Amino acid sequence: MMSNSGSKPLQNNPLQSHRSSTWIILRQVVRENRGLILRLAVMAILILLYDMIDWRILQKFFRLALSIGLTVLGHQTETIDAGSLVVLSVDSRIFSITANCTYAYLFLLLAPFGWRTRERVIKNICNLLALAAALMCLNVIRATFAVHFNVQGIAWAYSHMLPHLLINIVVIIVLLSIAFRQERTCPPG
Repeated sequence: MMSNSGSKPLQNNPLQSHRSSTWIILRQVVRENRGLILRLAVMAILILLYDMIDWRILQKFFRLALSIGLTVLGHQTETIDAGSLVVLSVDSRIFSITANCTYAYLFLLLAPFGWRTRERVIKNICNLLALAAALMCLNVIRATFAVHFNVQGIAWAYSHMLPHLLINIVVIIVLLSIAFRQERTCPPG
């Protein structure tokens, strides 16, 4: 290479060469993983929207299902509406039902990974509804036994938090592995 004056050869700039190869690699990674990147972007948007949504209807439905399950297990339950709080009394012990209790956040976290790029929209909607129903059923069973065991004297950390964490981890691993397997076998595009 010659300099502008034409008298001396220019040295190759290793930093510039490194930058251009980094951009080439980055473009390749983005190209190969655009489905994952899109899913992560949608997930981030859904998580940001989570706190903006009023979940009280879902909380009340969850409380009703929880009340039925606890009644089947022999507990006395009473639903209490205290303004914006959704509360369930179980054998005279008060339990607050928050949006986090409903697993709505888990659904929003996983929904982008449940979407199949090669499927029709109606089938994807049905799949997401099935995912929501499965999460709700699993969660109602988990929460029913969490409250049942807590009322029986088991610490909340063991009756609620431990199963909660285990279920979250297992569900996330299973659904992400399915999504990644689908992404490898049927990339979008």
